[in-house]
Amino acid sequence: MQTTVLNSMRVEIHKVRMYNAATDEWIISRRMATPSGAARMHGEIIPGTKVLVNSDQLEQGMEWTKLDFSPGAN
Repeated sequence: MQTTVLNSMRVEIHKVRMYNAATDEWIISRRMATPSGAARMHGEIIPGTKVLVNSDQLEQGMEWTKLDFSPGAN
């Protein structure tokens, strides 16, 4: 049986690192984000972590995934 996904497009997401001023350390976000989502999170894209996913895998209305997202687990 073939499944059709409506209103979904492929988007580029990345692992993101963010600076934690409280600990003076960089942390890796538990979410993956689009380039503009990373900027909204005040984070930086980690080079070499690009993955293409369907837009419906982002949190509704956001530019990032749910916590602990794994691109291969659908």
